[in-house]
Amino acid sequence: TQEVAYDSLLLRQRKALHQAAGLAIEEIYDGRLEEQLELLTFHYSRAENWAKAVTYGREAAEKASRLGRFAEAVAMLEQAEAWSSKLEHGTERDQQTIQILLAQERHCETLGMRERQQALIDRVFSLLPSTADQSLLAETLVRQAELRTLLGHFDEAEAALDRALSIRRAQSDLKGERVVLRTMGFLHWRQGRYEDAVACVKTAQSIDLNQNDSNAYAKDLTSL
Repeated sequence: TQEVAYDSLLLRQRKALHQAAGLAIEEIYDGRLEEQLELLTFHYSRAENWAKAVTYGREAAEKASRLGRFAEAVAMLEQAEAWSSKLEHGTERDQQTIQILLAQERHCETLGMRERQQALIDRVFSLLPSTADQSLLAETLVRQAELRTLLGHFDEAEAALDRALSIRRAQSDLKGERVVLRTMGFLHWRQGRYEDAVACVKTAQSIDLNQNDSNAYAKDLTSL
């Protein structure tokens, strides 16, 4: 009965009702929207409110990831990527698409999907020139380096990290620099270059102290 009633509606009526449902859920569950992320994603995608569908889709994927449902997170991010392509073309859309692709890549790393990781990273690199975003470039270079390290391609990993480190230092981005240094430490450890690995971690620790970040310092102390 529900399906027959639904199919009898004109497309514009369906979209309006899904939009109304999404707005009602936002109002009723204000302050605890996490409980309804999947439903909000469903309604706004059917309403063709692509901006909200992408936003809630990404949040739903993060929720699935926190619960260890990585394959589900990847599937949701694939949908969010498709919806993002329907947004108005521009730098903001490309940046959002890149973030979605990088989130997919991280989950694929957890799932051991190496070929899929590289394909996603390649797609990110193809989009980066349109954004001219050096921070995103540095982040992508680190992702590339992590993958190449896992695959044993150490020279390629080191070249990517050297470039990322140069970008972060040019930006005076200490937190970004710390991420690069940690990845360099991991690379050098895999290479058996233990003194270089220790030097990277100690430099990261100096940034932790500069930022008064005790949690990060504890993490780097464990790595050391």
